Amino acid sequence: MSDLPATSIDGYWRADMRLGYRPDDQSEVSVGFQNLFHDDEYEFAPSFLGGQAEMESMVYLRYVRRW
Repeated sequence: MSDLPATSIDGYWRADMRLGYRPDDQSEVSVGFQNLFHDDEYEFAPSFLGGQAEMESMVYLRYVRRW
């Protein structure tokens, strides 16, 4: 992400990763990692709708079953 000079937010980069496994044609299990190397990066500036949004590091587990 480039600098946003109008909102005083510095540029940053992020890395996301997802690992998935399909044991059969109908099921999928995956684990995902978001914002791996940086924590608390501002996504946008304050507004009348709320404060600054920070993107924190996150890990998630997902299971999908298709019929």
